[in-house]
Amino acid sequence: MHTQVLRWQDRVRRRTPRIAGLSRLCAIVLVAPLAFAPVGGAMGADPEVVLQCPANAPDPDALCAALSAALETVLQDAKSTRHIRQSQISPTDSSQTAGADTLRLVLSDIRRDRISGHLRWQSGDGSLRSGPEVALDVMDTALSAEMYPRFARGLLQASPEIIKDLSD
Repeated sequence: MHTQVLRWQDRVRRRTPRIAGLSRLCAIVLVAPLAFAPVGGAMGADPEVVLQCPANAPDPDALCAALSAALETVLQDAKSTRHIRQSQISPTDSSQTAGADTLRLVLSDIRRDRISGHLRWQSGDGSLRSGPEVALDVMDTALSAEMYPRFARGLLQASPEIIKDLSD
């Protein structure tokens, strides 16, 4: 019995270098493509647009979702392959995402019956553009999240130069 155990151990020892070599080869094959991936994402990743929405709006999630949906439609119409990543920001936060293309909604007036603001676009190279002020006023009712898509479309329609930059 002792002899059988020794023979088994000898066979395992002889196979171990082959297995170790195989695992190193697998590691190289799996990791090598990552070394040549473009900075900021995996190979073949489409460019991203960071959409920053103010957290001080009534129902900020709905406002950001409406702007994201309107932007997605515009990008699809322009045959753009960009992806949108949403984030909420404080209205006093003026920082931009370093090296990223950033579209920010800046609200200037929020009332029960009115919302107004403009879009600010900063490309990854640091250039900055601002769109015109757009307002949505309502009468005989309070402003609600169901009205945000109209406001979002208005912001994008008023900013064709920003949309052109996004589409390139």
